[in-house]
Amino acid sequence: MTNNRVKILKIIALIAFVVIAIEVVAIVYVKHIPKKDTSYYYDYVRSVDINKDSFVAVGSNNNNTLKYDKGKIAVYNESKEKVLERVYNKGYHSSYYDVATISDGYVTVGSYESTKLDLEKGKKTALIVKYDFKGNVVFDEDFKIIGDSKYMGVVSDGALYACGQSITDKSSSSGAVLVKYDKEGKEEWIKYYGNKNSIFYDLVIANDSIYAVGYKDKNTAVIVRFNKNGDYVNSYEYVGTDEQGFTHVEAYNNELYVSGANQSNRGLIARFDYDCHFINDSFCSKNGNIHYQSFVIDEDGNIIVIGNVLTKNEDEESSDGVIGKYNSGLKELSVVRYSTDRNIYFHDISIFDKKYLVVGDSVKASKDVDAKIMFFSTALKILEV
Repeated sequence: MTNNRVKILKIIALIAFVVIAIEVVAIVYVKHIPKKDTSYYYDYVRSVDINKDSFVAVGSNNNNTLKYDKGKIAVYNESKEKVLERVYNKGYHSSYYDVATISDGYVTVGSYESTKLDLEKGKKTALIVKYDFKGNVVFDEDFKIIGDSKYMGVVSDGALYACGQSITDKSSSSGAVLVKYDKEGKEEWIKYYGNKNSIFYDLVIANDSIYAVGYKDKNTAVIVRFNKNGDYVNSYEYVGTDEQGFTHVEAYNNELYVSGANQSNRGLIARFDYDCHFINDSFCSKNGNIHYQSFVIDEDGNIIVIGNVLTKNEDEESSDGVIGKYNSGLKELSVVRYSTDRNIYFHDISIFDKKYLVVGDSVKASKDVDAKIMFFSTALKILEV
């Protein structure tokens, strides 16, 4: 009887061991399988730039078997037909946030997950990629500082300047970041500003300087001037914005214009001189939670601004686009709300074929996301979608 009891206990112990072993293997297996969202299709467009009689747009989509978001660049001809599209296939998830047309191709910036460990941790690395006009990758370089980083804006004067954010364990390498590359993609210098909450969203070259705009912290936007050696010159902290701060900057008529939203979520445009001295600002007259995301200045000196009107009902968020016109003194001339039967987000604007070209994306009832390329007249009337 005792021997039988011992045998039974050994069998139970063996079964328990096998069950535990299976559970451990399952846990390890699941942990190291990349997470995939196969439920929805995403196709985002974040930025647009003009190249004579064509335009280039960048963003990301998950149109691949693994359903990873992949940085995407697409070129459209003068008939608005897509003639080229490439995706960034290195690493795992990736996205492009800005693009600049240069003499021999396109330069785009964003971020990606370079390793499986990055994928598991959701850690991004800032990325700059140059394409030739045929869509071939000329070079791709990532940010060399270990941490979580992304590039949000890029400009060129022969050299390349990228701005964004770096978050590391060291305060000396955390904050809004500005990086210079030579035309071959070799990094020349890195400059930081603010703290781990700080970010640069956009930049412009003017007055033999680089002006970067973004968010510092505590509802404070910032415009920062650097010389072309990367030395800090001066800045202005604009107190009382939303938690994005300034998201776009343009130089016009020896002045700087920026866009964003104030702390009460009213779209704003502000004006500065080249020494970062504040001149004046203007706020959207329309009701709603509005952030002016970007703008373009036309040949008449009008500022054509685009943004989004967000509405939150319990756990649901809905969005309409908004497009407005201001004069160079920041007097509001017109603001139009663009609504559809689905959520729509405006991200960037340019001028093509004497029309205002707006790019963004819209969310279907199925939760699929479609890229949107729209044209508006000078009277802010929708022409083509």
